[in-house]
Amino acid sequence: LFLSRLPFIFLSIILAIYVLNWATELYGKKSGLLALFFYSFNPSVIAYSGLATSDFTASAMIFIATYYFWKLIKRPSSKNLILTGFFFSLALLSKTTAILLIPLFIIIGSTAVYKKEYNLKLKTLIKNLIVIFFISFILILVFYKFQFGTLKNSLPPGHYSDKVRLELSKSPLFSDIFLFIYDEVPLPIPNFITGIGRIFYASTQKTYGFVLGRVTDGIPWYSIIVTFLLKTHLSLLIIIFLSFFLRKNLPHKDLITNLCLSL
Repeated sequence: LFLSRLPFIFLSIILAIYVLNWATELYGKKSGLLALFFYSFNPSVIAYSGLATSDFTASAMIFIATYYFWKLIKRPSSKNLILTGFFFSLALLSKTTAILLIPLFIIIGSTAVYKKEYNLKLKTLIKNLIVIFFISFILILVFYKFQFGTLKNSLPPGHYSDKVRLELSKSPLFSDIFLFIYDEVPLPIPNFITGIGRIFYASTQKTYGFVLGRVTDGIPWYSIIVTFLLKTHLSLLIIIFLSFFLRKNLPHKDLITNLCLSL
């Protein structure tokens, strides 16, 4: 059991280094050490860094991939481009919900193109995104041992397979095409593709929540706020609260930096 948790402890140390480096690059050494302090004593980090779960791994990979994407926009280089693709693929392999980075990277990149101060052309952005996604595709393909097959065969027979066929048949115009692709067309990494499909399907289904001691019909809008307040270190909450009043004295960062940090 201890050995299974050891890699996640090392991962938490690696993430700590990136937290220190990014905060130092943005605000200086003192701010970097302060960010490292809050990270090291964050109850969520302490709790999850010692557990063999995909959530902490995905969070770390998303953070690092975003860091290198930020560097790619601010200081373009082949190194930053390759590292963005590498850590983006690790994020996807950690948890398929990291697929949401795709529209977020597109939005942030498009914003950088619109804001002329970054000297990023649309053609360069498209090329960079293609390279990032290509690197990710190759690494995921290697991880899945060059798996090729139909989507139908990647799902267990019965409930899940029948559900997929039912949903695909609801398309008024393309149901026959969708069913043909699902049943007959071999695709690379079909298990990964169906995993993403299950996430989007689950997001459309009726869910229940449990907030403040009661079961709710669906996830209430305020649940994430309550979760953040309960799971965030009190000292950090105080710092965030004070920053609203002291924000005029804080160094202002550019739009792309703020967007990347918001992830």
